[in-house]
Amino acid sequence: METIKTYSDAIQQILTEYAEYMSTDDLLQVETLFDTKRHHYQIVVLGWQNNKRVYHNLIHLDIIDGQIWVQNNNTQFTFVEDFNRFNIPRKDVINGLIPAHRRQIDNLEMAQK
Repeated sequence: METIKTYSDAIQQILTEYAEYMSTDDLLQVETLFDTKRHHYQIVVLGWQNNKRVYHNLIHLDIIDGQIWVQNNNTQFTFVEDFNRFNIPRKDVINGLIPAHRRQIDNLEMAQK
């Protein structure tokens, strides 16, 4: 349970920093959404631009079975250095954006570098 709390606190701090960094447009809001009970963490952008409604999920992270899952990432951020800053082991960060069979190959390639 301590690991999950540590991961949750780290994710919230990282996403809050990202949201503050991205909040530059007066017409669009950058919001963090934290469901700490079910361990879902997101950054969304919403508002109006050129008379069109904008609602876009930028980042979605979950904690599942004691691991951080990157479910969506529409940014240039990779999280690697951020998670390192909090001493979160690479094995506990799962790239949910690629199929399971490919994840195993990517993990092997990363371990060899």
